[in-house]
Amino acid sequence: MPFEPRTWLEIDLHCFEHNLAQVRSRARSASIMSVIKANAYGHGIALAAKGLASSDEFAVTDLNEACTLRELGVGQAITTLSAYYDKTDLDYAASENIQLTVYDASQIELIENTKLSKPLSIWLKVDTGMGRLGFNENEVASVFARLNALEQVHSIGLLSHLANADDPSNAYNQLQFMSLKRVSDRFKWQRRSLLNSAGLCHTSPLIYDVVRPGIMLYGASPLLGKTSQDLDLAPVMTLKARVLSVKQIKAGAKIGYGSDYVCKSDTEVAIIACGYGDGYPRRVAGARVVINDQVCPVLGRPSMDMITVDTIGSNAAVGDTAIIWGKHNPIEETALAANTISYELMTGITNRVERRVIN
Repeated sequence: MPFEPRTWLEIDLHCFEHNLAQVRSRARSASIMSVIKANAYGHGIALAAKGLASSDEFAVTDLNEACTLRELGVGQAITTLSAYYDKTDLDYAASENIQLTVYDASQIELIENTKLSKPLSIWLKVDTGMGRLGFNENEVASVFARLNALEQVHSIGLLSHLANADDPSNAYNQLQFMSLKRVSDRFKWQRRSLLNSAGLCHTSPLIYDVVRPGIMLYGASPLLGKTSQDLDLAPVMTLKARVLSVKQIKAGAKIGYGSDYVCKSDTEVAIIACGYGDGYPRRVAGARVVINDQVCPVLGRPSMDMITVDTIGSNAAVGDTAIIWGKHNPIEETALAANTISYELMTGITNRVERRVIN
């Protein structure tokens, strides 16, 4: 980029290593399938593949992402979690050691009617209560029998997903545990996988053979009411922006579109070069940025290119750096202020925001 950016992401590769170590400490002997779908939760799939290179395997959304990893030289097994397949896809997956998730009867029919140069490794997804992709518990016997009879299938793993793992006290978790255990005990699976980041962060008897961490690898908390600091996770992403202007506002003056915010007293404000055109949430109430180690509340509605903050003793000056979220300003707090989750903020960073690698 030829010009100094107004808004940028710092990606700390060392933080990937720290967070992966936290996963290993919780996963015991289970294989770590690092989830780097959706451009690695907005961090950049190439950067995540580098920072998480010691992962045992990877998971992505589809074969396009899997192909990107292979072109980057990633040699570990890769699983596609929600891809749509045709015959060409099956051949590519078989030749490149891409493990496919099977969640619909149409996929089984496709495999049955496709000749392959090599057999596939697949994950059979069972819907234990998420209500999205996967076969019901009472369908598993017939589905397993069909797949197990195919010469096109080399191995069959068992996969499911928790709907409420972010809330360890939710009784629905136990119902899903029990459902998966019944399926697990009835058939001979090569491997089994249930736990995501949230499941790993609270006590679960069902670690099984493979765990699938996502958000915690990027240094954000997967649990309700917890921050990254609470779980000893290191934010990989820090979103930063320049201070464009510092000005004095009189009591009674209005700030932002809609004139929603009215200054209660004379106030010094800074205008920051970050808005919803960069991925900052438009609807926030109580959000903060950090300037010169001082917390500065966001005032009024964010616009496409800017937010306005109360400088509150930060000695802010034009050209200073504001930490929008990340290190020293947890992303979970901005997400809470916007009535959303850190996943959405991370994946919502737009293309105009430059990514800079540090460490």
